[in-house]
Amino acid sequence: VLVEMAKMSSSLGKYNLSPPILMVLSFFILISFGTILLMLPRMTYNGISFIDALFTATSASCITGLSVVSTSGCFTVKGQIVIMILIQLGGMSILSFATFFTTFLARSSVGLRYQYMVRDMMSTQLSDSFSLLRSIVITTFVIEAAGVILLYTYWKNTGFFVSDSENFFFSLFYSVSAFNNGGFVLIDKSLLELGGPNSYFPQVIIMVLVFLGGIGFLTIRDFFSPKYIRERKKYPWKSLMPQTKIVLITTLGLVGVCSVLFFFIEKDHSLQGEESLFEKIFTSVFQIVNCRTSGFTILDLNSMPLPSIIMLTILMFLGGSPGS
Repeated sequence: VLVEMAKMSSSLGKYNLSPPILMVLSFFILISFGTILLMLPRMTYNGISFIDALFTATSASCITGLSVVSTSGCFTVKGQIVIMILIQLGGMSILSFATFFTTFLARSSVGLRYQYMVRDMMSTQLSDSFSLLRSIVITTFVIEAAGVILLYTYWKNTGFFVSDSENFFFSLFYSVSAFNNGGFVLIDKSLLELGGPNSYFPQVIIMVLVFLGGIGFLTIRDFFSPKYIRERKKYPWKSLMPQTKIVLITTLGLVGVCSVLFFFIEKDHSLQGEESLFEKIFTSVFQIVNCRTSGFTILDLNSMPLPSIIMLTILMFLGGSPGS
């Protein structure tokens, strides 16, 4: 399928379509195919209506995390795989995947018009478009693979899942959903049930994946790239890009301040069920990190007072960083 996408995307330059139009069309096509696939008999246990399938496909492709049916109770493993693919393609843009495989598999350089289309789509310089695109795709796969390995190893050691295949699928689904800030879950009640009592490791991994997915690829590349790290060590006058500094300071500042506010507002409400001070602090940080972009939650929002709801709404309005 990816090879065929690459072949098809190489012909996009023939059509007089602007990058924004192509982006809109790509989501329209992705949602349409996702809706059709989710309505197939083996994708659900008892069938699904067209409007529910359309809503689920749209929510997954646009990585909102909203759902009108239970992902675990309504969809079979095949249906859940479709949702996971929609999250991945929607989170990174199906055009990014198509363009990546076009440039990766093509034996000759693509045309100038096609390069300008990629530049506009990526909002970057022409000379840096394809290198940035390759960096984005490779970074995504590396980070998600690390998440899968860590979650799989932890759950295997704790014996949380009956079989290795189920363990691997849960690890893959949550890694993709978290890094792309998808917000879809396979356990309806709470993310705290992804392990034994007082097991915070899965939640920490999910929180880190959500954080990395929310700060943006330019920030990840500037801060974590071995090449840029070596340059900063070799040339002390070189520092992080202004955008990286702004993103990190803003993100960490929002998480820190809002976590403290959330803790003091909710300690006598939704956090009453937490036994220790550490549990209350951890839950507060987790809730603030995830409400901005991913939609994961470990608390009942219905039990929160109005000030907390207003603060979470403001954080959701602010969202993640540009290019995330």
